[in-house]
Amino acid sequence: EQVQCRHFRACVSCPGMGRSYTKQLTAKHERVLEMVREATELGEVQFLSPVGSPRQTGYRNHAKLVFRHRRNRETHDQELILGVYKPGTHSVMPAESCIVHHRRLQPLLRSLLEEVEALEIPIYDERTGEGALRYALARTSDHTSLTHLTLVSATDKIAKLNTLILRMQHRHRELESVFLCVNAETGNNLLTSDIRQIKGPPALREKFGDLVLESRAGAFLQANTEIASRIYTTAAKWLDVWAADGVIDLYCGVGALGLSSINHNTRLLGIEASEAAIECAQANARRLKRHRAEFVAAPAENVLEIAKAKGFQKPSALIVNPPRKGLSQEAGEAIVELAPRKILYVSCEPETLVRDLRGFAREGWATRRVRVYDMLPQTPHVEVMALLEKTTAPIGLDSDD
Repeated sequence: EQVQCRHFRACVSCPGMGRSYTKQLTAKHERVLEMVREATELGEVQFLSPVGSPRQTGYRNHAKLVFRHRRNRETHDQELILGVYKPGTHSVMPAESCIVHHRRLQPLLRSLLEEVEALEIPIYDERTGEGALRYALARTSDHTSLTHLTLVSATDKIAKLNTLILRMQHRHRELESVFLCVNAETGNNLLTSDIRQIKGPPALREKFGDLVLESRAGAFLQANTEIASRIYTTAAKWLDVWAADGVIDLYCGVGALGLSSINHNTRLLGIEASEAAIECAQANARRLKRHRAEFVAAPAENVLEIAKAKGFQKPSALIVNPPRKGLSQEAGEAIVELAPRKILYVSCEPETLVRDLRGFAREGWATRRVRVYDMLPQTPHVEVMALLEKTTAPIGLDSDD
């Protein structure tokens, strides 16, 4: 297939570009299917058909790009680029016109690059530690048609910052809010807790199915709104919780999975390390009138003591949506002790998912069903959701079995 992206070939973030979408989706599905089947201790797993993205380009509702000066190969002049890291390196590849970014983000990012260059705003140099601007994070909402921009800088003293913001808002009326994150730390961590509100309201609202959720600059939200909506709707059906049930949502983010899975009378306890995300989750619960939902900012490993303190010793269901590394040993042991009847596991890394499913199998949880969701078309990444049910006592297999 013909590729429309101007960054294709030079950028390696989308290796599926140019390949038919049907083949991409099938390959992701079969890769996860093979991994699950190899884990024979999981038993008879119902493997449902994969869910593809309605949009294969223009689907990504947020962008995270790096400012970098480099020498133009043709003119040998210094040029400013806004791009992504080449995997495993500190080299930056241009990506300001990336076609998987939402159609509102592409012109916004191009304008940002032009204005920063025109105003000659100092760019951070990781070799010398001098300069200011490091990263740009942009988000947009289909529900409101608005965008938010976060600039990450090594210092809060940025020449012509106000002029930059005024120019950007003049060129892009949809730009509702601008934030400044001060990050002087070495390394590639994009954000710190020092996020300052410069213009506009603090949170962006997006609609997932019937659920309107807000998220702040430092809070995680799924990149593909349409696929996330499908996950949240299916999660509620799979869990099928009742008013008398108690649900724990671990790594809860802004509360999306938990709040979509409960009714007004169901108790929900959400736990998440990010304080910004917890503030959003609390606001989302209030707006949705989920009065029996409460959220705590804490590491996932603290779930046992928090659950006991809140009266969740025997939750009916537990939702877990960990980062790529999956569950830590401490978090896994705490879940086993909590002994929920059902576990809903949403994962962005099939290898750690299968590892954790095998661990739960040893403790008496059967993996009932698995489904692949293509959150990020054109990339090798895939989202997987699994439903587990408690069936037996631990079978005591060694960790190497």
